Amino acid sequence: MPHEFVGREVELALISAHADSSGILNLRAAPSSGVSELLRQMFDETFRAGGDVVPLYFRFKRGENALDAANRFAYQFLAQAVAFKRRDVRVIRSAAEVCEIGELALPEDAIWVDRMIDTCRSDSRLTDLNAQMRSALSSPLRAAAFGVRPLILIDGVHRVAEMPEGERLLNELIDIYENADVPSVFAGLRRYDGFSLTSQSLDIDPLTLNDAVRLAEQRAAALDVITNAETLDLMCVQLGCKPSPLISMIDAAAAREASLDSFAEFERIYTDEIFGFAFGRQMDRFFDRIVPNVSSEAKVFKLIAKTLSEGSTEISEWQRNAGLAADTLVSTIERLKTYEIVNVSAGRVYVDSDDTLLTDHICGRRRLEIDGQPRAKVIGSTAAANVERAPQLMARHYRRQSAVGLRELMNLFAGQSVPAMLFDNDLYKAELKGLDTAEQNVKLAAATEFVELPMIVFTAHTGSMYPSIGEIIDRERSAIAFGSEDKKGIRVWIAAEIDSKLEATRESAEFWLDRLEMAALSCGADEYKIWLIAPEGFTADALAAIGERGAVGTSRAQIELLRERLNGVGNMPGRAERSYELVIPMNADAEMIAAHTAEEIAVRIGFSSKKINQIKTAIVEACINAGEHSLSPDRRVRLTFEPENDAIKITVTNRGVRLADKLAAAEPESDEPDRRRGWGLQLMSKLMDDVRITPVDDGTSIIMRKAV
Repeated sequence: MPHEFVGREVELALISAHADSSGILNLRAAPSSGVSELLRQMFDETFRAGGDVVPLYFRFKRGENALDAANRFAYQFLAQAVAFKRRDVRVIRSAAEVCEIGELALPEDAIWVDRMIDTCRSDSRLTDLNAQMRSALSSPLRAAAFGVRPLILIDGVHRVAEMPEGERLLNELIDIYENADVPSVFAGLRRYDGFSLTSQSLDIDPLTLNDAVRLAEQRAAALDVITNAETLDLMCVQLGCKPSPLISMIDAAAAREASLDSFAEFERIYTDEIFGFAFGRQMDRFFDRIVPNVSSEAKVFKLIAKTLSEGSTEISEWQRNAGLAADTLVSTIERLKTYEIVNVSAGRVYVDSDDTLLTDHICGRRRLEIDGQPRAKVIGSTAAANVERAPQLMARHYRRQSAVGLRELMNLFAGQSVPAMLFDNDLYKAELKGLDTAEQNVKLAAATEFVELPMIVFTAHTGSMYPSIGEIIDRERSAIAFGSEDKKGIRVWIAAEIDSKLEATRESAEFWLDRLEMAALSCGADEYKIWLIAPEGFTADALAAIGERGAVGTSRAQIELLRERLNGVGNMPGRAERSYELVIPMNADAEMIAAHTAEEIAVRIGFSSKKINQIKTAIVEACINAGEHSLSPDRRVRLTFEPENDAIKITVTNRGVRLADKLAAAEPESDEPDRRRGWGLQLMSKLMDDVRITPVDDGTSIIMRKAV
């Protein structure tokens, strides 16, 4: 029912918007995230609306071959289209034959329905498999030729990997609908890499905690299951806010006529579920399907259990001990990856230890099948341990919620220059600590020392690349970032948020410096920057230790100021409203237009005549430099003037050969030295308070600042 659908309003709106376009929208879903319910909700809403758009919901089944799936696709489209036109859902549920469905079609639809039925009959005489599949899969396009506006919703795309000739079927679907003039939505698990689309994609993650609680509350109320807020929070956190397990837990409680108003009650039912009820049976069926041979299944599960207990295992160990042929092992590991049972990186296999439901099932099954412990003992001790663990899970959740979000923060690094006060804890304590926001902004605007951030291209939780660190820090509180090389040759930043009630001590700083150094080296980083964050910053002795390692130590307050600045929130009030942009051609005297513009702005700020002339000269030099050295394809220079409190920031950007690359490649002792090489930058540096070359994808960006 619509009122029972929770937490996917944004995703539903995006799919609805796609219904008015064409091509494929690819939904990349986390396991058990409720993507099937999302598609069914879209179908129901479109069906109830009764407009021009005719929805088709199709879900791949396990166990059928490609041709059967294609024929079922054509049949379901016909049945659902006729039901939609008649406004009678019973047509879909009737399981009528094709000819019977044709007889139910409205008179105005008779032409295209009869054509579809005739095509279905003729298709059976085709001998080429691809031709048969293409004809069946194209049914909605033939209907579209007669004015029908279909919306194709295809669920379970990842299941084609388990289907005979499934790859051929999927390739036909993509070929038909990727460039078709009808909208379609393909939904599959996010780690399935059996197909790649040039079209847009949408990630379907687990629900937020608030939405997961709402879903559980509604389900519990509908089934008269007693709950309380604390237990609902625990249930959602422990089940990863995944809709399917949440609903299964509520249903299990209802079947037992049990309540969910205490941690003990929830953990008792939860333990039953992982030892053979809903989740246990689901996992057993999964392993039976992935590894049909009983002997090999036991060996594969043993490897998974060992991988979980040891953090990771070598892929070569799987090759030796799985009892599978090489090609079968590859496909088995791929399916385990698709369903997020394992992951593979750098020749090693990992199990996601953050998935509590998965790891609890693996540990319990290991004790029963590998260790041979009595079932009653295993279930009883597991239930007791789960009750004892529950407060710890919630404490971990609260810590994660309070994390600064290092991975997301470092994703904002794009070669910017930021005031050193945001990274130097001593400077922060001397200049900014204790000031209100306005006073801090004034200080930051007047900064003369800056830190150049790297251009980050990839970030990950450190534990994903160095699992051992997960034993001492929560996943969200440490991140590693890879980017372009800076002036010191550093490509990698690795950061951790550490606990400390007061300023962190030298002992604590050295402990984390050692651990992050090990993590960086294990990731193959020769040159790296370590970044430690403590709530209240660091003692002088700790900062000395951090400095000795070439690392950085900051407080939580500095992080928030940095985040605001990178997001454009913490810059000076009114900056966005008072910024000016100018584009000039690279030809004689055009730079004078830029210089005149700068003069007009500088006069308003209150610069002296002498400083205005210095600004104008620096701008002229920057424009000339761009024209002479860039080989710009568009022959344009782009300038941005940003007035700040008692200062001006000027950015001069052009496309073409990057100035930083030319300077790095220049020979210092050439037989015929370019007498002008570097002279322009030297002049700009003398005229302005700060001049920096910022990396951009194509060309050069020079940022200059001048204070009144």
